Amino acid sequence: MRIEKWLTAALAATSGMPINTAPTSDFADAFVAGEHPPASGAGPSPPPRPTAMRRASVPAYAPTAAPTFRSTLTSASAAASASPTAPPSASRSKSTASPSQPFDWSRPPITRAAYLAEQLAHVRPVCVVGSRMDSGDCLLDVPAGERTYVRVSELMRRGCEKSLPERMQAALSASRRDADTLDAGFEARFASESQGRYAAKSIAQRLHERIGALAPELREALAESGAYIEVPRLSFQRVVRGTQEAQRNNLFLRIPDRDVPVPTGEALTNEATLGAFVRIPGQGGVRTFVVSLSTQATIEPVQHDPMTYTGLHLDHLFGDVPEYYVVSRIHIQKLAAGDDLVHTLSKRLHEGHRRYWDFAYGKTREQAARNSHADVRQPPCEPRSRRLSRTQMLFRRVSLG
Repeated sequence: MRIEKWLTAALAATSGMPINTAPTSDFADAFVAGEHPPASGAGPSPPPRPTAMRRASVPAYAPTAAPTFRSTLTSASAAASASPTAPPSASRSKSTASPSQPFDWSRPPITRAAYLAEQLAHVRPVCVVGSRMDSGDCLLDVPAGERTYVRVSELMRRGCEKSLPERMQAALSASRRDADTLDAGFEARFASESQGRYAAKSIAQRLHERIGALAPELREALAESGAYIEVPRLSFQRVVRGTQEAQRNNLFLRIPDRDVPVPTGEALTNEATLGAFVRIPGQGGVRTFVVSLSTQATIEPVQHDPMTYTGLHLDHLFGDVPEYYVVSRIHIQKLAAGDDLVHTLSKRLHEGHRRYWDFAYGKTREQAARNSHADVRQPPCEPRSRRLSRTQMLFRRVSLG
C-alpha cells in the first residue's frame, strides 16, 4: 500500500497536475454501484454574494491551483445544506413544519442554484474544452481550446446537461437526479417554503418574536401611529457580455471586452420581493427599520436611508438578481402601514416571496439567449499523456529478459 501511494505521488509530481485536481475520466460508476462518490476538491470556496448596487459580472469559471485548468464557482446562494446523497423527494424542507414550530430563519429563501448545488454536492466536476466556434459551445465564456472543469450542478443550471458523459447521465437518471427531476424538486421546495416558512401567518409570528426581542425604545417606536412603509423599486436593464452572447441574441456586435455590459432592449422595473422599510418620524429625526426575508434578523434598525441601504444590500431586498441584468435606477414607493403594521408587512412579504420565483429560478445567460444551445454537447476533455520521469524512463529501457 505504501509503495502504491509513493508511486501515485511520484507520477502526479512528474505530470505537472496536482493530486487534488479532478480526473479527466468520467466517474458515474460510483452511482451505478451504489457507492458514495468522493467529495470534489476542485475549485475554491464560493465568494460572498455581491451586494453592490450595480452588480458585477460573476464569472462561471475561475482558475484552480493548476495554471492551465479552470473550475466553476457555484452561486453564492448555494450555501444551503442538506443530504446530497438522497433523491430530491427525500430532501424535505423545514418549511413543511406547522407555523407553531420554529423555522430556520438563518438561511435565505431557496434558489434553483442552491438546490442544484445541494443535491449534486458530492458529484465531481467534469472536464470540457471550449470550441473554436460558438456553434460548438453550450456554455458561454469557455476559453477556446482550453481544458475547463465545470461542476455538474453548474452545467444543469445553465441548461447544458447534455454535455455530461452518457454514463453519468444514465447514473443520475437512475438516482433521480436528472435535470427534469431536479427542476421539479426545486419547484416543490419553493412552493413548500411559500406555504410554510414564508406564509403570511409564519412571517407575522416571526415579526412578533423579533419585535419582542428588540430594546424597549425600539418597540415603542414601532408602536407609533405615524409609522409608514417604504418599498424600493429597481429598473433592471437587460445586457449582453461578449460577442458570443450578442450573436446568440441576434445582435451582430463585436464586443472585445466581456466584462463590459452592453444594454439590449427596454429596462424592466420590479418591486422588492424579499424586503421593505419601516419609517418612523420623530423629534430626533426619522428612524429606519429594514424588514427582510433574506437576513437572519428579519427586522432590525439601520442607520442608512432606504435609498443608500438598497444600493449597498441589493440581495436583502431583491434576492439573487439574474446575471444578465444590471441596475439602472432606484425608486422608493411610500405606503400606508394600516391599522396593523405586522399584518400589513407579513401579507406584503408573503406576496413578494411568491413573486420572487423568477429570480429564484435564475435563468442564466445561456438559457435567456434567443438562440438556445442546450442541444449542443460541449466537447469533452481528452485524457492527457503523462510525462515520465527519468527514473521511469530508465526502468522502461532496462531489459528484464
